Amino acid sequence: MRADVNPMLALVAHVREPQLCPDWLTYAQLLIALDDSIVGTTSIDVVARRLSQHGIAITAPLLTSILRNDYRYLLVHSETGLCACKSVDVFVAWPLATALFEPSEYLKSTGLGFDGRAYWDTSYRTNFTPLKAFFDFHQRDIDWTRFDTLEVCLKLAQAHVNSAGFTQGIPSAVHKFIINWILTNQRVWRIQDSDRTLGHTFSFDPEDVSPGRLMVYGSSTAGRIGSGALVVREMVSRDRQLPGLIHSSRVLTPFEDIVVDTDTPEVESLLLSQAGFKAWGIAHIDDLAEQLLRKRGHASLPYTLKLARLACTKALPATLLQVGRGLLLAQHFDQVVEIGDVSDKRRKQIVDHLLAYGVSRRQIPEQLSGRVTIALLG
Repeated sequence: MRADVNPMLALVAHVREPQLCPDWLTYAQLLIALDDSIVGTTSIDVVARRLSQHGIAITAPLLTSILRNDYRYLLVHSETGLCACKSVDVFVAWPLATALFEPSEYLKSTGLGFDGRAYWDTSYRTNFTPLKAFFDFHQRDIDWTRFDTLEVCLKLAQAHVNSAGFTQGIPSAVHKFIINWILTNQRVWRIQDSDRTLGHTFSFDPEDVSPGRLMVYGSSTAGRIGSGALVVREMVSRDRQLPGLIHSSRVLTPFEDIVVDTDTPEVESLLLSQAGFKAWGIAHIDDLAEQLLRKRGHASLPYTLKLARLACTKALPATLLQVGRGLLLAQHFDQVVEIGDVSDKRRKQIVDHLLAYGVSRRQIPEQLSGRVTIALLG
């Protein structure tokens, strides 16, 4: 094996197991051969024999060590001896578990070299109950006596680190599951029902759901993290209302992707057009973003608002003060607000400044926008 591909494994292979042949084999090439050799649950001896048919000679102990240490495979203890299987084959919900569970939910460890102890002193504490319930939810015939649950936890944690990524801002495995569930049941998928459909709680931020096949469904206040629903694009009527379809006015995801850009002069112009900023020098980044979208002729939806917010943030004048919760202050506030303070204290300093000028807390909503008021008063 080439040391530049997998140094530690190459060291083991050449020093302890010199009979691994050919010596130019890379770890990636070995994985390809392993995938071809492991079909279902396969004994270690059979895997070694199949590898030899690929021209790869490897001893059973080294093969077992490789399989034990690679998260793509699991060892299976059977009456006839030790076997191996692909993780995604033995557990149908393996990709879902990889995406839905944080490793801290089922695995805690001490050691790992970070506290000065040697790696072999590492100890693990597992909470396999939620994982077992999840896998049993999707697959009723699992014989857990054949698996080492610590191995399952460790490899699932590693799979989580190496997960395939996101589709439309949703973990790809979950995205695929939700689409298939909607098509099978011909129903809207609701977050509050995720335990019944996924077997585990799942939520999403509608601001992250980009245009694509899944679309956020609900009113303007729905679809926030922890609530809301998703539909597939083909269930939505884009123009006029059609029987059996959801009208596009009920959907919070744009049909087409857009690009939102701006520059500092335009942002300054947007600021000066806001009454609250002209009078008091206070604005909110989302008010700027919404104004920019209207100017461009785009709908203000969670995803487009996020794009506009990012564009405005990049183009903010250097003199503007950002004090948290989206609040923007004119430069003269640097005499009023201590930027180094915690955000709650900074907001109190702003409110106290307004009170000193005769604006009561009751009058703040009359003087400033709704977003600024909420950011200031909670």
